[in-house]
Amino acid sequence: MMKFVPFSPKQLRVLTWWRPRSPDCRRDAILCDGAVRSGKTLCLSLSFVMWATQCFSGMDFALCGKTILSLQRNLLEPLLPVLRGMGYTCRYQAGQRRLTVSRGAVSNRFILFGGRDAGSASLIQGITLAGVLLDEAALMPRSFVEQALDTLGEGCQRLRDYVDPNTGTLNIAVPPSLSAFISYMTVFYISETGRTNVNFQISQVSTYDEISRQVLQGEIDLAFSTNIDSPLINRALVGHHEMVLLVSKNHRLANQSSVDLKEIDGERFIHYTTASQIRRVLDAEFERLDIHPKMVSETLQDHVIYGLVAANQGIAIVPRPLGAMPYNVKALPIENAGPDPRKIYLLWNRQSYLPPAAVRFRDFVVQHGRVFDEYLLSMNGQ
Repeated sequence: MMKFVPFSPKQLRVLTWWRPRSPDCRRDAILCDGAVRSGKTLCLSLSFVMWATQCFSGMDFALCGKTILSLQRNLLEPLLPVLRGMGYTCRYQAGQRRLTVSRGAVSNRFILFGGRDAGSASLIQGITLAGVLLDEAALMPRSFVEQALDTLGEGCQRLRDYVDPNTGTLNIAVPPSLSAFISYMTVFYISETGRTNVNFQISQVSTYDEISRQVLQGEIDLAFSTNIDSPLINRALVGHHEMVLLVSKNHRLANQSSVDLKEIDGERFIHYTTASQIRRVLDAEFERLDIHPKMVSETLQDHVIYGLVAANQGIAIVPRPLGAMPYNVKALPIENAGPDPRKIYLLWNRQSYLPPAAVRFRDFVVQHGRVFDEYLLSMNGQ
């Protein structure tokens, strides 16, 4: 008799991955890896049937294993009693290799396929499926796995993105101040690795809090940002971003080569909004120095700040602009007491699945070390 023990946190995550509150609800596929007899097959197959019943009716799904016999023994035999105990009606027709699972008015069909050799791909060819479960996919011929994915139509390419480091997709978030750097990094990575078919999806996220949320919720694969203080986050330092005072070329301070922050006491000041991490750092610095710039405008957008400073509407403290200096402005290094350079990290969630394309990019960045500092040196050398 099968004896159940409470599900682990990872197993519960698999069992609820499609639910609206799950951090994985926007994913198109899940992959389970673990030790032998760790409950992967039962947990994944139970999750697969629950997902299918919750989201579809009258559809066909595939249960794929090395052989039909191994599927019946390793997947169906432990799964069917559990489903029936949960109130599902299950009917397995061995001659047709078909399992019909119903609950209330919802009913779906699960067809068993064995991926024993290269010829097995023809067995699944031409069938339209709503979903595929691959048990022990590493033991199946690649032609069979690819044919199984082809049955999913439009979802096929998204699933391939999860397994192919050369044509997959990676989602990266950066603050606006690093937009020029991420453009450089994509070109650098492709030129060094030759992976021209990797699809980079870059999003500029205005606030540190929003970047933190997206990384922690698993909505993005990687982020370049200041540190996120969480035990769930892995990080690699890539460099330091200097904070500078930005002034119009018509401003009285523009004749100086640097500035002491006490010189801006009472000056018209363009600030980040309170949603910005930089705002909190600068406010603490102003309080420490007992200086009181006169705030005349606030925004989250670096380019808005550049424009207002260029129009001589005020001065601002910003991360040093990357690339060409904005029109009609001058960046002054800050002397003596001033905000420390921002430490820039590559960040990822250690509990979220990273597609191979993202893993290869992450490892490339980690291997090359302080790539942001190197980028700054290359810009200064132009």
